[in-house]
Amino acid sequence: MLKNIAVLTGGTAIAQVIGFGVSPLLSRLFTKEEYGEYGIFTSVVSYLVVIACLRLEQAIVLPKSDNEARSIAQWSIKLNVIVSSLALVLSAIGLLLFEFPPFLILVGPTVFFMSIINTFNYYSNRQKTYKLNSRSRIITSIFIAFSSITLGYFRLGSIGLILGMFSGQILGGLYLFTAIYKEIYASQNIFSWKKLYEKYKPFIFINTPHALFDLTEIYGVILLMGFFFNDSYIGAYFFAFRILKAPMGLIGSSIYQVFYREISARVIKGIGVLSLFKKLTFRLALFSFIPFLILGIFGRAIFLFIFGEDWGEAGLYASYFAVWFWLNFVASPVSCIPIVLNKQQLSFGIAIFNTIVRLAIILIAGLKDDFYFLIYYFAISQAIIMAINILWYYSLVAKHQKSVNSKSQE
Repeated sequence: MLKNIAVLTGGTAIAQVIGFGVSPLLSRLFTKEEYGEYGIFTSVVSYLVVIACLRLEQAIVLPKSDNEARSIAQWSIKLNVIVSSLALVLSAIGLLLFEFPPFLILVGPTVFFMSIINTFNYYSNRQKTYKLNSRSRIITSIFIAFSSITLGYFRLGSIGLILGMFSGQILGGLYLFTAIYKEIYASQNIFSWKKLYEKYKPFIFINTPHALFDLTEIYGVILLMGFFFNDSYIGAYFFAFRILKAPMGLIGSSIYQVFYREISARVIKGIGVLSLFKKLTFRLALFSFIPFLILGIFGRAIFLFIFGEDWGEAGLYASYFAVWFWLNFVASPVSCIPIVLNKQQLSFGIAIFNTIVRLAIILIAGLKDDFYFLIYYFAISQAIIMAINILWYYSLVAKHQKSVNSKSQE
């Protein structure tokens, strides 16, 4: 498992260095208001990406049969085409009839390529072709960076950030598509939708709403903040989140994919995963403690020095969020445990509760016209909930380990 993680994180580390390397330049080419508009676009896209495949792409690694996995991948692609096409049509209608912002026309195509990347990443993960995943991340990161800088230089505003993101998703998606497409469509004798629906409907009716609720952490917040606060606040919040999320989006997601594949295989074989869980969470906590501690103490100064004088406020938000994101960094790679151990319903319940907490904080902060109220109570509440999630994951794998041990003694 460590070798596989090293392959993925090696490539994603390069992608992360590229992303962080250009951030100080981008923060000087784009304003907080432009990042706010970019945040709104990203929010819409992120919600539709969850809906695009109805989370079926996550089920690709689970079945024993390769043909069943191919069937899931093919149906995921079909669903993606339907949802992204519908998004494109609705955006065009909104642009023509309701004066929607022009950049929303890119929502549908962006959703398509991001969902293609997700689907093919999970299939590649199943096949243990982790180098493909790493190369795709590097390609995506390079083209996002290059395009964003070029378009920022010409002062295109938020559309420069949006087109930069879009170009990276196209190139990363096409790379995976050309490498894996023939493998996915190697068999035309795929399972019917009815058969897959009956077996994997928890992914549709539990995982999908769960993921939508989870998105309120950043994207739902950004959309709702638009009703109460100006783009400057939204831009600073989104920028802080973007920087803090980078390690989880690259390193964390790489570890998640390998861990998900590993524990799925072990559970199918009736092998316990408690020791693996302990080792991984301990190493993640230890590895990330010092960086997040430094961020918590010197966040504002770090942001001012690296990103420029306009971003001190974002650094202050980041310092308040340090404990929350440290725990999130630990919890995110092992968050597949409820899926593998079929505990999605309780996980969904926790997500609903967390969403209610977030919405209540936003509403109170908006009515009080106090953005710092939102920052303070988000930091406290989300750190507590992250800690609860980690303890719950531990209880699940401990219970599974106990069941495996009792069966081995029979």
